[in-house]
Amino acid sequence: FVLCEFTSQVGFLRARACDFLSRFGGIEFSNKEIVKVAMQCVCQALLDQELPVRIKAAMALSVLIGQKDAFELLRPNLKDALQEFLKLMDVVDNDQVVLALEEMVDQFNDEISPFALDLVEHLVSAFFRYHAAEGNGPVDDESGEETKGPEGEVSASGCLVTIRRILLSRLPQALFPRLEEVLAPIWDFAFTEEGCEYLEEGAELLNIILYNLSTFSQKTWSYYPILAY
Repeated sequence: FVLCEFTSQVGFLRARACDFLSRFGGIEFSNKEIVKVAMQCVCQALLDQELPVRIKAAMALSVLIGQKDAFELLRPNLKDALQEFLKLMDVVDNDQVVLALEEMVDQFNDEISPFALDLVEHLVSAFFRYHAAEGNGPVDDESGEETKGPEGEVSASGCLVTIRRILLSRLPQALFPRLEEVLAPIWDFAFTEEGCEYLEEGAELLNIILYNLSTFSQKTWSYYPILAY
């Protein structure tokens, strides 16, 4: 009754089908053929012309891959799936997409290396977009100032959590100097008064990078007096 809706001409029904699997896709099916068909439907929904369907499909996929059979089915197409996640992050700022990507990174921890740099670059850009969106909340009646939008705050922190999980995956040592360059804007912001709410996450990312560097750049040394004093 659900899988047939993936071929519906109504986008809302296709999105609802994805939403159903994002809620119940973690239940292990006795019929393995259902898992195969569900994965095919969700992967196709990632390419849907309707943006809400693609967002729900990303969420459903991150749940389905918790099943071993679904995990193995996606493995050969991991690159294509991650590219669709990155495309989604380029067109919409949605914390559910970030959380879904975080789960993908967790599940494919040992295979994320070829995509690590591209993922981190997109997550850094998304972090600053989400942070900028934090100030677009409702206006406080007493102060007359905009309050922070909670979704933006959660999404910005989620980007840093996902970056951390990528850094902790099995990455080649040669990649860390490039990652250091990509992450520098995060530290430049987090180690200021304006960005101090991300100080802890930023420092943790720096710690991982430092542990994996053979030599420290002048840029990295510049953070020492900031953190020491």
